[in-house]
Amino acid sequence: MQIDPVRAQRITASSLEKVAPAQMDATSPAEATPAAAGASRLELSPQAAEVQAAQQALAETPEVRAERVATLKAQMAAGTYQVDPEKIAARMIPD
Repeated sequence: MQIDPVRAQRITASSLEKVAPAQMDATSPAEATPAAAGASRLELSPQAAEVQAAQQALAETPEVRAERVATLKAQMAAGTYQVDPEKIAARMIPD
């Protein structure tokens, strides 16, 4: 899975909102238990869950794919590395 750090940062910046404490149940203050009287509830939006998942995946992704780098170095040393211009162009100008 490839995660674009710039996109993940944009999602984080644009999707997080201030969350106000949720309204308590419709019971009167006299009926509320002492533990429930001061309790607040936090509900996260689906976007916040996506941001959290993206941040976790980004944190678990190594900065350098050592195995891939070693493979490319070996191909270049052997003279077998070939550049695919179509693939490069497709990544530079996405559809």
